[in-house]
Amino acid sequence: MPRSNREATRPNNPLTPRQTRRHLIFFIHKVITKRRLGRVVLNNLPLKVA
Repeated sequence: MPRSNREATRPNNPLTPRQTRRHLIFFIHKVITKRRLGRVVLNNLPLKVA
């Protein structure tokens, strides 16, 4: 059995501190952008309806 295969099937090993920080930053950035997009859509909705 190839080692890479066994590692792939193994449950998630804990991320290294650098990886977790990057993941956190990415997640926060995604949430912020989604929220900002939602606000823009809400602000533009009345203009389209009116």
